[in-house]
Amino acid sequence: MTLQEFYDNNGSLSSMMATIPSEDAIRRLLGMLLTDHTLEDLKGAVEAGDVALAFRAAHTLKGTLMNLQITRVQKKASDITEALRNASSTKEAALLLPILEEDYRDMILDLQELLGGSAS
Repeated sequence: MTLQEFYDNNGSLSSMMATIPSEDAIRRLLGMLLTDHTLEDLKGAVEAGDVALAFRAAHTLKGTLMNLQITRVQKKASDITEALRNASSTKEAALLLPILEEDYRDMILDLQELLGGSAS
């Protein structure tokens, strides 16, 4: 998979290149997602009913994805962030979480394909 194909599936390469005009640097930044645990933190906080922790994790995930211009998944993280912003429980976030998880998993699979290959 090429970097363009990754972004065609997941976001905006042109927006990312406007910020970081190096494909190698973008690949290095994207590679950090493979070891990021924010989604797991979000899941754990939602399962524990910890609204404040869940909000922080969702907001962090949203920001990370926004900075990397991975807009497809970022929108799902944003939906959860907003569901938690003034919430008294994690019920709505729990309903939205499987949608985020599926898109995130698909993005990670694309990312693994991108980083496993040498094409740009």
